[in-house]
Amino acid sequence: MQIHAEDVIKLTNDIWASILGMELAPCDRVDFAGAQPVLAASVEVMGDWRGRIRLDCSSRLAREAAARFVGADPAEITSEQVCDALAELTNMTAGSVKALLPCASRLTIPGMDTSALPAPTRSDLWLQSGFTYEGEPLLITIVERSDHALSS
Repeated sequence: MQIHAEDVIKLTNDIWASILGMELAPCDRVDFAGAQPVLAASVEVMGDWRGRIRLDCSSRLAREAAARFVGADPAEITSEQVCDALAELTNMTAGSVKALLPCASRLTIPGMDTSALPAPTRSDLWLQSGFTYEGEPLLITIVERSDHALSS
């Protein structure tokens, strides 16, 4: 099973532009050094294809996205609204990736990830697509896992 970076770039841009009115700029390297704290959410894909779709972004970008979701000023957005918006964007992304799969699968409920992005193992196939919006970083990571990798 192969998912292509250009597909992920297109679907991510489509989601952020149509839902939030935000035009993302694809980039080769995402730098989170000046974007602390970084927020992350992920969704597991279960079925004939197994994997995880994860979004990491700066808290500032997540707050801006949440504000656009609810039509409010970013300063008025609560932490809960930020988490809800990031989880929903992750769910939309995962649903779009799932539609690219030629096999039956289902998505888990999106959740916030509190851990750093783990290093890939040899049994995982990683695809990462980076973006920026007004200098704020966003990273989409897709991990295809073997049954062994999912059980550990």
